[in-house]
Amino acid sequence: MSLLSIEINDAAIAVLRDGELLETLPGMAMATDDGLQFGEVAARAYALHSNWVFDHFWQELAQTPLKQSLPEVRHQADLVYHFMQYLWSKWKEDVDQVVLIVPGDYSDQQLALLAGICDALDMPLSSMVDMAVISSIHFTDSRAHIEIFRGRWVLTSLRPFAGGMVRRTVINQGGGLRAIEDSLLQHLTQEFIGHRPLVKTMHFSARL
Repeated sequence: MSLLSIEINDAAIAVLRDGELLETLPGMAMATDDGLQFGEVAARAYALHSNWVFDHFWQELAQTPLKQSLPEVRHQADLVYHFMQYLWSKWKEDVDQVVLIVPGDYSDQQLALLAGICDALDMPLSSMVDMAVISSIHFTDSRAHIEIFRGRWVLTSLRPFAGGMVRRTVINQGGGLRAIEDSLLQHLTQEFIGHRPLVKTMHFSARL
């Protein structure tokens, strides 16, 4: 039996078995006459069929109705369900535990939806772990974790305090990759150069 880990970064969803990387694929889906297609197929079709390619459903995980009318998809949560179903059907053999590594800005409601999706798919979910926390688990000093997604970046500052960790998260939404890079650079300049340094170490989480 084995442990399957799924890192939810819509720039590239990563699937690992017992720590060994099995695959990465863009967190995108495309509606076709034959049903939903995922990953590279959807990414390659984006330029020509953008109306039928979905690329923000991980970020916007909710039960808000979609503008497009699809028989099998009512809202963003349905797209996440079908994407997870695709991954689970592909890699579930001999798996007895699943760990989801989730974005640092996911709300309690989004985490609850994700847990419900796993339950509906009979995935043996054992835990959901914050990306920033898991990257800092072996560190005792202050550090920052930067997650770069398709449409946003998330900066989490962690510093030790009274036997625990004080956490502060900054989120920036919107724009393409260049806009994301520019806004992140501007923020880092103001936060870590223009002012007193808050952290000693920075960790980047992105697959672009």
